[in-house]
Amino acid sequence: MQAVIPYLGVVMGRDYATAKQGKKESMLQLMADGLSEAVRDLAPNDLSMTFVPGFHDIRPFIWDGYHLEEGNDLTLFYETVRQRFSQPEMNIPMITRDYFEDIFRAYPDHAHVYHLYDRDGDLKGVGTTLEYRRYILWVGGPKIDGTSANEYLQWCLLRNAKEKGFPEFENTGANNPNLNMHKAKYNPDLSIFFEVSRKDGVGRVAEWAYSNIVNRPLIKKRMVPYIR
Repeated sequence: MQAVIPYLGVVMGRDYATAKQGKKESMLQLMADGLSEAVRDLAPNDLSMTFVPGFHDIRPFIWDGYHLEEGNDLTLFYETVRQRFSQPEMNIPMITRDYFEDIFRAYPDHAHVYHLYDRDGDLKGVGTTLEYRRYILWVGGPKIDGTSANEYLQWCLLRNAKEKGFPEFENTGANNPNLNMHKAKYNPDLSIFFEVSRKDGVGRVAEWAYSNIVNRPLIKKRMVPYIR
């Protein structure tokens, strides 16, 4: 991305396209082993590869990294969300853990939390879903250690929804330019929804107090540790 290079990945030889599947498997494994060795020697802090059009078999890269697990505890999820929402630039209210626990307690068959781990067992992504009639990608955690594992997490959840037979996968947030480039890769349909609100005097005062007082960086940092 920094060097504006269109493709920086594997280019298979001419024989690959016409080879039998057994031969393709051995060529893929040879490529993956060689690339892994080269990456270990370079020891980059951040590596991103965009493959050339037509190269679709990325199984070696999937096998080399991540696995998805459904969890039954909100601790890991809530800690990542709390850390993100506590950032001063996030102009949204901090959500308490009790709120999430109430939702999961009320709808145990439909509210789910998923954890994405790498091969070493380190947590790389978390997300929650609501699964009733449609599969809704609900609240997700921020990037962990600066990786882009959340993009792969969304792909895993999309595949999970398909395997469960859901006709729709709802991935909200088309109003966020930072996320649109990734979301557009799934070739989704855009759906419009509306939000209406009504506030009395107390509600208006509370909204003003949060926006102008509580959400100030120094105050927000002091208050967040007490929110659970």
